[in-house]
Amino acid sequence: MKIGQFCHFVSGGGVSALPTNLNNWINKNTNYQSTFLFNDFNNNNYQNKNFDYIQTSKIENQSIYEIYFKYKNIDTANFCFFYLGLDSEKIKIIHNFDIIHIHWINYFMNLDNLKYICTHKPVVITVHDQHLLFGGCHWRNDCNNFLQECNKCPQIKEEINEIVHKNFLRKKNIFDNSNVTFVHQNEISLQIGKDLYKKNIHKLIDCTVDTNQFYSIDDILPLKKKYNIPINKKVILSTCGYNSFTKGIWQFDELESRINNDSFIILIGSGYENIPSKKNRILNLGHINKKNIINDIYNLSDVTFTLSREEGVPGIACESLSCGTPFIGFHDVGNLNRMIKDNFNGYLVKNFSINEFAKKINNIKSHSKDAIRKDYLERFDKNFYSDYINLYKQVTQNKNISIFNDNKINFPKVFETLFAKNLEIHNIYKKKPLHFLIYYFKNFRDVNLFFIKSFYNYSRRNKYFIYLWRLTFSSKIKVAIKNYIKKIIK
Repeated sequence: MKIGQFCHFVSGGGVSALPTNLNNWINKNTNYQSTFLFNDFNNNNYQNKNFDYIQTSKIENQSIYEIYFKYKNIDTANFCFFYLGLDSEKIKIIHNFDIIHIHWINYFMNLDNLKYICTHKPVVITVHDQHLLFGGCHWRNDCNNFLQECNKCPQIKEEINEIVHKNFLRKKNIFDNSNVTFVHQNEISLQIGKDLYKKNIHKLIDCTVDTNQFYSIDDILPLKKKYNIPINKKVILSTCGYNSFTKGIWQFDELESRINNDSFIILIGSGYENIPSKKNRILNLGHINKKNIINDIYNLSDVTFTLSREEGVPGIACESLSCGTPFIGFHDVGNLNRMIKDNFNGYLVKNFSINEFAKKINNIKSHSKDAIRKDYLERFDKNFYSDYINLYKQVTQNKNISIFNDNKINFPKVFETLFAKNLEIHNIYKKKPLHFLIYYFKNFRDVNLFFIKSFYNYSRRNKYFIYLWRLTFSSKIKVAIKNYIKKIIK
């Protein structure tokens, strides 16, 4: 059996961990073959190791970001319009596989691609966030418009709001008439999936991490000395890959003000780039790629926490528990209700109360690292891989169903206008360099903005620039640059 795992990210973001670990495990431990197909950027570290890079249009990708920044409402938890996709030749790669396993495909595939895949192959979709269930939002922010087919979406402005409803209707038509099995990572997602897509199969499979990379270390004193962490203070850790409303970083200052002075806070990840380090109080390590360093930090910490308000599965919780470090988060977020046993491996806080959250951190007691890790391995890691293998066997026995009465979406005019303008500038620059100077002076503002936005889009997808960006600029400069570019786009 050959399995094709499609995911936009391969080396960044928690969403890539599940397909990466699953892909590697299948190829090492079974007779099956698995290939991870991605398009975030061409990373040589993954080439020729059952990982394949697929090039997609940078012009369309850039235009999507422009539209998103311009027409999103405040507190939008990210959104994808499903415009970008693989062309008619590249999508044929699916015929190399017996099963297609779709993960996080924003800015990678579109609904035309999904239609083609679902028509020809049995499909497994792991629901990492809510994007593939609804009209386009990654997280619903307590919105219930999905019960009315995502009409009048509160996250997207009126000028292009109709596309959300159209996205939902077409997506539902594709899934309702296809051999698609949804894998959910928490009960809330499972129930929503069952309510919306009654004709499909829905499974609940818990996520895990690479437990060989995240493991417990008994002697933490040398670790504290190695990373220059105060020995006589309680160490509190939080990680966050990016900042958005649902990640809850906007609550950090209030939480920090309520945490006792005998605590030392360590922050990891780009999501905390706005939070400065404070002597003897906060150490902001920024983005860290090396898993061995992150594993050390988990182990030297007394407790880990996240302020996330919506998740599929908090990857930070999986990593922390695999290291034997207790975890604190909000009630009803992802699958934390099942992961966390109060007073054993952490605590859950109800009603998003920051005051109660701080009390849990301040009153954290010592825990058995071995007991926490053993419990995690038994309840969440033990059956993860075998559950997916069994699922693959089941879906190949299901009969494919053809798609009927599927109509393409007519995108709002603002989409087509922006794509056409960006493509015009791109083609003149690439194909008619002698004419470009004349064109430049006639369209001075548009061309300058195009290059600024092109550089921004390129930099987000280039691993070398990302490394230099994180190494060179301070948090304040990073924020200022990002805000300036977003202001231009708007």
